[in-house]
Amino acid sequence: MYLEQLLSFLTALCDTYTLYAIGVLVVIFILFYFKTKAMMKFTGLVLILVFVLYLAGMFMDGVENSSQKKKALTEKSKPYDQ
Repeated sequence: MYLEQLLSFLTALCDTYTLYAIGVLVVIFILFYFKTKAMMKFTGLVLILVFVLYLAGMFMDGVENSSQKKKALTEKSKPYDQ
């Protein structure tokens, strides 16, 4: 699935750049501590965007699969048409 690929990419990125990942987490923690309301709004917006992108990815996978099946069926029936 799309989400599993994204999670494996993020874990590989964190493993490769551990110090940067720790630095980003510290900055996010500081922002949450001092600007809680703004960060909660930002987190909600990010979660909504991630959800929309996930749904769009699933929709595109479904469209791609159905178009491949339709193409296979039309190619299968071409010899009978000629």
